[in-house]
Amino acid sequence: MDKIVIGPVGTQGKTVISTEEYRQLMNDQQSTDELIIRRMQFMEALCRNVIRIELEKVRHGSKG
Repeated sequence: MDKIVIGPVGTQGKTVISTEEYRQLMNDQQSTDELIIRRMQFMEALCRNVIRIELEKVRHGSKG
């Protein structure tokens, strides 16, 4: 399986969900902003990879 690429892809270091929204959703008032951003970048990279893999499956399935 491909490696998960961690880091911003076209977001210039920003995440889709702000640190304030993350804190509210997760009830997390202790994590640093940097740690929250790293968590969000990891989750966003994971989601991008899952979407890419699923699209590849559909593409290869429709050709066969």
